[in-house]
Amino acid sequence: AYDELELALLGLTEGRLRPAYFSTTTNSWTIPAGYTVDTDANRVIMQIDHFTDYVLLNTPLGYTIHLPLVIRQ
Repeated sequence: AYDELELALLGLTEGRLRPAYFSTTTNSWTIPAGYTVDTDANRVIMQIDHFTDYVLLNTPLGYTIHLPLVIRQ
């Protein structure tokens, strides 16, 4: 379970929470395929296929890149 107040104090939102584990095979954080963030009960439910340490990540919002328009004359 997580605490919404603690998330808010850290500038995080529960709608962007994702469980993850560190994969030594890919050397990166991996998000399990089957999970649900229950925002009413403040908990994350997931199906796992092995035992390891899991963390909750707060995924960033999408980025927008603005490029200048260059016209060749």
